[in-house]
Amino acid sequence: MVKVINDLKNFALKSKRVWLALKKPTRKEFES
Repeated sequence: MVKVINDLKNFALKSKRVWLALKKPTRKEFES
């Protein structure tokens, strides 16, 4: 059971990192 919880935590962290990378505004959007 603990392993499942740890896997979910790791997955959430990875997803957040990917989400932030995707959402990072490009320079064009930033300047407009």
